Amino acid sequence: MAAHAWYDGKTKMLAATCSTTLAGNPHKKRRWENRGDGTVRDFFVPVKRPKVVEEYFEEGAAAIDVHNHYRQGGLRLEEAWGTTKWEHRVAATIIGMSEVDACLAYSRFEGEDAAKMSHRDFTEQVALGLIHNNLDGAPQEEEVTCTPPPRSSSSSSSSSGKHPLKSIAKALTPDVHQRKRNHARKCSICKNPACFFCEGCTNARPSKRRVVLCSPNTGRDCFERHILKAVEQEQEQDSEDDE
Repeated sequence: MAAHAWYDGKTKMLAATCSTTLAGNPHKKRRWENRGDGTVRDFFVPVKRPKVVEEYFEEGAAAIDVHNHYRQGGLRLEEAWGTTKWEHRVAATIIGMSEVDACLAYSRFEGEDAAKMSHRDFTEQVALGLIHNNLDGAPQEEEVTCTPPPRSSSSSSSSSGKHPLKSIAKALTPDVHQRKRNHARKCSICKNPACFFCEGCTNARPSKRRVVLCSPNTGRDCFERHILKAVEQEQEQDSEDDE
């Protein structure tokens, strides 16, 4: 890697992993001269520059602008990921750059159909692939159950029916949904970010504060533990009523 500074009205600094700092073709800077008779003459002044600067501005700058447009105008991961931690901000930038690189590589090397895919469609496919990931030991969707092993078949089935999982995003009003891009909240069981809540328990609360839970598709058993706790509470309540 080489670092270089080039002065053209103001100092411009570059760090590059290719090219050279040897002299390149001069940059032609346009200038104007007032002739004093109401006319203006334009002319060009050559400005010396190294080869690395020439290649960047003549070949690379446009590609970088396109890349930034995809990352900051389409994906906007830095904006969606609300954080005050610098390491999270750096991670969001790196992930965003990797996603855009993958999209551009896919459209270039995977044929005509891939070239027609928009960046937004590619991002949606990546997101769905991560949500339903079954690689490297990730839990299969069909292997995850939304109901716990019943202690009592009648109480478990009735309890699971009283606790439907609902998406937080779908429960928000349109104006709030548009304003808040990150809908995840802390799971009431494991405290990890979660995007679902128990509608039955939420409605039963006087405050209507959501009982946030992890989806069974995450591989965590938060929903299962929530149902088991509800079954135990119902059994205790039934025992007290019988007494």
